[in-house]
Amino acid sequence: MRVSLSTFTFAFLLLFSAIPGTVAASGTPASPPQNTEKWKATEKLWANKQIGKYYWVHPTTGSNTTTFLQTAETLSPKRKPSFEVTKIERVKVVRVDTDGIERGNTAYWLYVQFDDSVVAMVPAFQVQRASASARPTDLFNNFTSVDPKVAARKEGVSIGMTREQALRSSWGKPRAVNSTHTAQGTREQWVYDGGYLYFKNGTLESVQN
Repeated sequence: MRVSLSTFTFAFLLLFSAIPGTVAASGTPASPPQNTEKWKATEKLWANKQIGKYYWVHPTTGSNTTTFLQTAETLSPKRKPSFEVTKIERVKVVRVDTDGIERGNTAYWLYVQFDDSVVAMVPAFQVQRASASARPTDLFNNFTSVDPKVAARKEGVSIGMTREQALRSSWGKPRAVNSTHTAQGTREQWVYDGGYLYFKNGTLESVQN
């Protein structure tokens, strides 16, 4: 007998919600459900602020699994109905399961869109710790709130470096260099995909991501 994707998704949701000790979006155990009006208002406020935000999902490490589910309405042949990522990928939050919040379900869904246009569901709690981290490069439930490549580049240079030191850093060779010559000396803007380095007389004076 063939089971439809919508039936599979519904069954997965019921199973997931029933798992003892499931972590709630607030980071606390989800039993019993936090279905008070105050909880609902807090979760809706957080969830609605996520729409339009980007996160970076990392491949599964150890037992910390992140599984994405496509829905019947947006099923794409580009990926399996249920899948994990095999490389770091960017996702954009496009919708929130506010009905799940209204039902008091702490394992409600976020709908995220990958760069290949595939839309899939992921439990909101898997994203929430990354969104609240004071260190956006920290990895929570396989998510970070910044592009790890940009973060690595920023950490690879420091103010006061020479041009030669910057070239040897994780930033490497720029895509282009814009120079301005004045009586006070030479200023350079080094152009990268997603960032800029600014030099004055051969010394790094600012970084822009």
